[in-house]
Formats: sequence, structure tokens, C-alpha cells
Amino acid sequence: MSKANADYISELRAQDPFTGYRVPIEETGGFAKVRFVMRGEWAFYEAHGRATLLEAFAGRGLIHRGSIERWDDGSKISEADRDVIVEHVSAALRSAGNDVIRVV
Repeated sequence: MSKANADYISELRAQDPFTGYRVPIEETGGFAKVRFVMRGEWAFYEAHGRATLLEAFAGRGLIHRGSIERWDDGSKISEADRDVIVEHVSAALRSAGNDVIRVV
């Protein structure tokens, strides 16, 4: 992850109050944070103390799965975590009014 992206994630994490979507995490009773940024062409995702940026076109209901690569600490995102991120971002896209979600 680039320093610029890591710095941007830090800025988004620090925003209070959070102005995005809160998606419930059933297993823990907590929630994931999803916010569409950069003209709705990217999404900020945070859960369990880790965060990432990914390509998600809010206006088109589109998630680019291949862009989900690394957490903000530089560690690689597992396939299982990638599946959960796609699920949570899809829920946020539905909340934003998208009836059809495509994952490419």
C-alpha cells in the first residue's frame, strides 16, 4: 500500500462522526464501516481494527474484487476476508440505493 493511501486511510479513520455506512457483523455484534470516497469510485472499509481502500463504483453498484489487496498495516488480505469485505460493501451499496450489485 502506498504511503498516500495509508495516510488517506488514517484521515478517514480519524473522522468523527463517521459519515458512511455501518454494516452489522453478526458474529461479533459489532459493525464494519464503509464509506464511498473519491467521487464514489473508491470505498474505505474498516473492521476489527484494520482498514483498506478498494475500487467500488457506488453509482454503478460495482465492486472490483481484484483491488482488495492489502490492509493498512501492509499485510495481505486473505480470500476469506476478501469475501467478507465484498459482502459488507455490497450491503452498503444496497443501502445507497443499488438494486443490482456486480462483482468483477
